[in-house]
Amino acid sequence: MKNKGGRPTKYFKELPDVMLEYFKKHLPKNGKVTIKSNLNFPTFAMFAALNDFHIDSLHEYKKKYPKFSEAYKKCQAIQEAIIITGGLKEKFNAQYAKFVSKACCKMKEEEIIDHKSSDGSMTPSFTFVEYKQGEYEEQEWNKDLPLN
Repeated sequence: MKNKGGRPTKYFKELPDVMLEYFKKHLPKNGKVTIKSNLNFPTFAMFAALNDFHIDSLHEYKKKYPKFSEAYKKCQAIQEAIIITGGLKEKFNAQYAKFVSKACCKMKEEEIIDHKSSDGSMTPSFTFVEYKQGEYEEQEWNKDLPLN
């Protein structure tokens, strides 16, 4: 069989366990974060670099190896636990914690926008169209009426 080219994989069956251990060692020893706790944030990029992998390889392994994919998800959960706990205990700079929460933990910030004017005079109104067997009827939306 002819070689397809490219560098041979460095994947080995213990890699998911090795990765999990790397991430777990960054958790507080007794599960409690105190002022004296030394929290470091583990990253997949650092794990890859320390183990002579490219980060792209880790992403490929997630697709190809189910056990690795599961370990990767567990490591993401560890990252989330560390950033939330560290943020709440003020172990990380607030802007850093906010950035990492969005970038690594897939958290997002939502804004609720009130479209009413302060005196209520410019309350938005909606028009919806109700279809009935080929006919339609335009109605003014009333927030007090059920939508059915």
